[in-house]
Amino acid sequence: MKTLLFLILGLFCSFSLTAQTLNLNGTGYAQILANYKQLIQDIDNALPEDVKYNNATFRDGTVYYINGKRSGLKLNYHALWGNVSVIQNGDTLLLADDPTITHVRIGGDFYIHDSSNRFMKMVGFKDNATVKLIASQNLMVTKYVNTANQPLGSYPFNKKNMRSYYDSTSNVFFYQNEIVAANKKVFYYLLDTNDQLFAANRNGFLRAFPNYQTQIQGYLLQMAKQHMRIRFSKKADIVKLYNFCHNLQSVKL
Repeated sequence: MKTLLFLILGLFCSFSLTAQTLNLNGTGYAQILANYKQLIQDIDNALPEDVKYNNATFRDGTVYYINGKRSGLKLNYHALWGNVSVIQNGDTLLLADDPTITHVRIGGDFYIHDSSNRFMKMVGFKDNATVKLIASQNLMVTKYVNTANQPLGSYPFNKKNMRSYYDSTSNVFFYQNEIVAANKKVFYYLLDTNDQLFAANRNGFLRAFPNYQTQIQGYLLQMAKQHMRIRFSKKADIVKLYNFCHNLQSVKL
């Protein structure tokens, strides 16, 4: 049986830069990319359904297009590919790369479609808001070989080997006598009306809301003095600061 090699999936994003550095010709790079995509597909086939998908079941959803067209489908967010899966004619497929897609709705969740054919989850958005709070959801997969040849279920798993990410959760399962850890991680960003993307940290908030930098800095200082420091690694704190910034825009100072 084919043995899978589990890698940190973030390497996929670095392949284009690597290709430029090595000055690969089109054919060579295409082969590398094809091999890597096949590896990801193998990992996809091995992952349990409840690990790679955001929802336990496919939900009623809608795909929205620039021209106003809408398509009602059964959808689910696929964390491994950073894309949306759809059920069509009994088959499970990824949504085709279509630049006219603006966003999708899956149940009560909305995802913005970007130029790289990835979908970013809408976390916070207010009517007439100039800045949206969005999240990039990713899945990191690593393996731990059972070198002691111990029975499945008794191999010690050391959580210290896993890196920490924003809102990270880890699922551990077995595959071909190997312990595999799939670590879901979420990074938060601010998106303005000019499609500029800022990391949802202190500097990012100041840049996304340039007219309210004094108020934001004062709020952060006040929260710290009250021993309620805003932690930019926590969704609840990021949402709290985002709501504060939006309220500033709603009041004439």
